[in-house]
Amino acid sequence: YKLFCSGLYLRYSKMRYVKYYYRFNRFTMKCFIDEALRFWQYCAHTCIIDNTSLAIDYGSGSRAVFSKEMMRFAKSYGFIWYAHEIGHSNRKAGKERNFRTVETNFLPGRTFTSLDDLNKQAFEWATKRYANRPQSKTKLIPSELFEHEKPLLAKLPSFIHKPYQNHYRTIDQYGYIAFNSNYYWVPDKTKTKKVSIIQYANHIDIYDSIHNNTV
Repeated sequence: YKLFCSGLYLRYSKMRYVKYYYRFNRFTMKCFIDEALRFWQYCAHTCIIDNTSLAIDYGSGSRAVFSKEMMRFAKSYGFIWYAHEIGHSNRKAGKERNFRTVETNFLPGRTFTSLDDLNKQAFEWATKRYANRPQSKTKLIPSELFEHEKPLLAKLPSFIHKPYQNHYRTIDQYGYIAFNSNYYWVPDKTKTKKVSIIQYANHIDIYDSIHNNTV
């Protein structure tokens, strides 16, 4: 299978968070960042990314105009976006190094039975094994550096809404709705044939679209 690897890491302490996906879009990107930052409970004040259209409406580098949706998302966690300049090798190398480390330290010699198994091993490697292993050149340990870095990072607010998307479906004659290649049975207590779906990272909620009652 062709998979997308998403990685987030702190440049000072080298703490990493890695996850693989079958598909990767703006909503998936938000869910991944939310998951990583909730795990750390801290985030840097600036998030450096490449010039991806998942976050940028148009332009590049210092002239990039970020999506209002993604700017609101970043504000909830306490950071701002920054796109590196095209051809700026230092910034580009710093970002790509994260994936290079995954390719050369995590993947070689491993086997995976499923996407869940792959992500379970990736989580274990990034947050436990790599985080507590001395770096090859400096001999510094990421988890220990992270403790020194925390006072300079933004502490996540006590409550943040999880990323979500709204969808609408019509109940078929058998009482089911179709969503993401699956069928879900909807109880007869609904007052209408229309339902609204709120999609989160790992589950969905189905509501009566008229009375807004969970079904």
